[in-house]
Amino acid sequence: MLPAQPNRSLMDGVRCLQILSSNPGPLGARELARRLNMETTRAHRLLKTLAHMGMARQNRNAKYMPGPAMHVLAAQSLYSSGLIGKATEPLLELHKKVKLTTAFGMLWERNVYYLYHLEPGMSAEEAVGRMRLQPVTRSGIGMMLLSKKTDEEVREFFDGVDDIPGYRGGMEMVIEKLHRIRKKGFAFMPVNTDGSRCSLAAMSPNNLYTGVALAGSIEESRIPELKSAIDDALSEMFPEAP
Repeated sequence: MLPAQPNRSLMDGVRCLQILSSNPGPLGARELARRLNMETTRAHRLLKTLAHMGMARQNRNAKYMPGPAMHVLAAQSLYSSGLIGKATEPLLELHKKVKLTTAFGMLWERNVYYLYHLEPGMSAEEAVGRMRLQPVTRSGIGMMLLSKKTDEEVREFFDGVDDIPGYRGGMEMVIEKLHRIRKKGFAFMPVNTDGSRCSLAAMSPNNLYTGVALAGSIEESRIPELKSAIDDALSEMFPEAP
């Protein structure tokens, strides 16, 4: 929930960092301003400030990309939280056991960012840091994490959004789906248009910010077996606090 007196400059700076870090190539101030819906001069000042801090840097064409300080900050946060270190081995064992795409992600704004995404035939090293992302409503992990919000919080989350990906019926259809997920304790949903691939996602009660999902050709009869395997991995990743 937005505080009574939010620091808009800080919010704009963080959004600027988000766009720089997720964009496939360098960005100029004009393009950044368009995506942030702000004046070009303000975007230029933000970029100059971030470049001074080392959070951004310019290439030969005077466009901006992530700087060394952003990479250091990302590494520091992952190291201090122990998130990847705790997750990698249980996720690899889960993948070997079920032989399905295995994903570990978290929700930020209206997207799910995957910190680990291992597909059959891929090495474990390739799975870390691929940084795939999906709209929250297109992701099993996203819907699982959304289900932990109240209906009021979900409505606020999508405030101002006219077209919710995957839900032509709008907000009420999303709310109805979330009610079913809360009741079942897991999210099971198609990940392609013909329904041949599905995602099964769950999360740990000891960590409400991340989720684990399996994806592939999953028949509903396998849900209990696969949900149990996910829960075993989650209990290793996030053991109950003493």
